[in-house]
Amino acid sequence: MGLTMNIKNILDFVRKNFEEKDIIREEAIKISRNIIRLSKEIVSYIHRDRFRDAEDRISLIEKNVLELNNKVKDLGEIYYSGIVRDCLMEYVEAVLFYNIIVNNNIILLKNVPMTSYVLGLADLTGELRRKILDLLDKGDLEKAEKLYRVIEEIYYNLSSFIFPEAIIPGFRKKLDVMKYSLERTKSEILLTKISRRY
Repeated sequence: MGLTMNIKNILDFVRKNFEEKDIIREEAIKISRNIIRLSKEIVSYIHRDRFRDAEDRISLIEKNVLELNNKVKDLGEIYYSGIVRDCLMEYVEAVLFYNIIVNNNIILLKNVPMTSYVLGLADLTGELRRKILDLLDKGDLEKAEKLYRVIEEIYYNLSSFIFPEAIIPGFRKKLDVMKYSLERTKSEILLTKISRRY
């Protein structure tokens, strides 16, 4: 076998490897879209106090996450890519939102990379803020203040994470958004308290 034949055989093998990964990547994209869609539905149901519907979607999303993990767990270049990281971040946000609102609890999701967990937790404060504003509109200051303390606790604990962008991509920006959101929410709660006095 000549040198040129050897090159062809090697590159045929390499090409086949890439083609197999590309097929898995396409499948991962499909599952990721389902996870993002289900995450949005869960959040929407929670905001409308439709907890049974949210719970049903959580069962579905868990199956999708398991399927995604089984497909890409051993393929680091896909598992740690933006496609998978971002959909799992949405999943974390939705499931934690459900647990805080319905079960008054926060859980560690061990079926996702810690990067997705931390980024999802950081994004969660936006949904909690929306819920606080809804509670303030309904006149439930006590619950609003309780949720505010949750946001505060998340922010203060996450702000101690001093890691480079390569470890937690986009984290610093999310932390800045959280800080701004925290300040605005505190102002809105104070305004509600003041308006109640008059």
